[in-house]
Amino acid sequence: MYIFLLLSLGLRLWLPGLLRPDPEMLLEEDSAFISWLHQQDSLQRLQESEAQLPGKSGQPTLTHKAPNKPQRSKQDLNTASATELQAVRGIGPILSKRILKFRDALGGFLHESQLRDVYGLSPEVAREAMKRFTIVDAPDIAPLDINTASKEELSGLIYLDWNMVNEIVRYRNAHGNISKPSELAQLLGIPQDKIDRIALYLQF
Repeated sequence: MYIFLLLSLGLRLWLPGLLRPDPEMLLEEDSAFISWLHQQDSLQRLQESEAQLPGKSGQPTLTHKAPNKPQRSKQDLNTASATELQAVRGIGPILSKRILKFRDALGGFLHESQLRDVYGLSPEVAREAMKRFTIVDAPDIAPLDINTASKEELSGLIYLDWNMVNEIVRYRNAHGNISKPSELAQLLGIPQDKIDRIALYLQF
């Protein structure tokens, strides 16, 4: 549109012989016309700048944020039923019964990592079970003093067989107290992670 108007202005300026207007009127009209063009140009620039402001382009200024997926709360391993345990992939009727039997023998789980000690439960399945279960109400079990407990008391721990108990007592008699779990691990030749679970029931 502006090109057409400018061409019209050019014709009026350079072809005065066609219309023969009064020179003073021509200058006055041309000045008003040029002023009007400037106003239109300023108005268009203002509209373009406003269109670039947030909320003026037709696009939303805030994007809808997808809601976070609710986290599934873990169940208490010490109250889980066989049916609930079987919800874990890899745990069937036989393994679920073994878990419950092991829990009863312990007097209750003190830590969910004790699932690794259930016979026949693979490390992968134990990890999956620990994603679903945790310890909410731990049993109140008084730890045994490893340096003063009798053979009978030590053998009452499901983790210790008679050979281990005899080795502990022999070591105490020969070398004195066992001061830390790593010392017990070295004595019995048991991996540290398993000793850490045994140590839940012991006092050093």
